[in-house]
Amino acid sequence: MPQCPNSDRFGVLAARLCESLPGIARLGTSVPLLAEKLSSKPAEAVARIEACVAADADRRGVEPQRVRVLIYIDQLEEAFTLPGTSAIAQSLFAVVVAFARSTSLWITATLRSDFAHRLEDYPDLMQCLAHNPPYMLMPPRADELADMIREPARAAGFDLGTARRHLARPRIAARCERQPRSAAVA
Repeated sequence: MPQCPNSDRFGVLAARLCESLPGIARLGTSVPLLAEKLSSKPAEAVARIEACVAADADRRGVEPQRVRVLIYIDQLEEAFTLPGTSAIAQSLFAVVVAFARSTSLWITATLRSDFAHRLEDYPDLMQCLAHNPPYMLMPPRADELADMIREPARAAGFDLGTARRHLARPRIAARCERQPRSAAVA
């Protein structure tokens, strides 16, 4: 993957876009240039990306209006927790809004509910959310949580009953008890 200067906060996004959409490089936009445009002129960067998506669609014989690119941001709340939060959030949400206003570039993100009220500080983002209301995912019930563990294990061919019996053996159980434990902070 192309490398970007460490100071460039949009370098990773630009690199991923260039990697996923080869038309960006083919039409003369480098990773550093795209990162700089995302940072300084998000609407212009998005227009450039849309043009590349349309060109790629044309090359493949697909109607450009039928092509969509999905951009997913996990843990958006980190925009509020990093040092220099205000500047980071401001520039990040400007990019999110530019993507949200696009017809061919779709953006989705996860955000912890205890940070949702902080989005109100960004009126352009709130306007975009008014057109596509967020989906609130409630915490899983106990039975759903158990299924979230059991079903993927079962699909992978893992027998939880055998694992329980295996861990119940004294030698293995003692070894597990000696292992350091970590705590999750919610």
